[in-house]
Amino acid sequence: MIRFLFSRKETLWSYRKKIDHIVFPGGGLFAIRNKAWWIWGLTILGLRKMFPTARIELQSQGVDSPKNGFQEFILRKVLKNIHSISVRDQASADVLRSFNTEAPIVGDAVEVWLENHVVRETESTKTILNARAPWTEKWPKADLYIAMEEGDRQFAPEGMTVIHPSTIKETLAIFASTKKAIGQRLHFLILAHACGAEVKTLGKPYAEKVEAWCKEKGIGEV
Repeated sequence: MIRFLFSRKETLWSYRKKIDHIVFPGGGLFAIRNKAWWIWGLTILGLRKMFPTARIELQSQGVDSPKNGFQEFILRKVLKNIHSISVRDQASADVLRSFNTEAPIVGDAVEVWLENHVVRETESTKTILNARAPWTEKWPKADLYIAMEEGDRQFAPEGMTVIHPSTIKETLAIFASTKKAIGQRLHFLILAHACGAEVKTLGKPYAEKVEAWCKEKGIGEV
């Protein structure tokens, strides 16, 4: 951070007079832990300081209810320093409304993109799993474990084949041939649902964004 602040060559500082529009295209920036609120809050407020006249736009965001005064403070400051925000679900819109901000509901960015890019296979047979935390109960029977990020590998059932898809083509091929998906991460569930698989959560949803999406789609847990 010190190097970034004081070495202004070949960094964003050098674009100060060239950037007039900054977009955060989708995601759950303000969720779960204080660390996430701090990182993304500092990022947005830092960009506002660096580019005081630029339009800052947040798209398809998931916003959790602030859990403490620190998170409330970050959200209020961010909302005062951006020009527009759209959200991916009603729950996020309700949170922002409680902070006197109206935000259009545009859906999850990945889910919207998938509507025009998914090719469902008629002979889907596989059952796939995913977890983002240790699972201490009995694992459901499945064919593959999908690591949505490298860190998910450590939570895979012993002896099960683990795949970490690295391209869009590979990812869509896996999910299009899936009959049933049981997992935790939001976009694992979204991909499976978009590809026509039967979807369940592995235990209770770990975050508000997952809970809100499952409620909207009528998805339960195993």
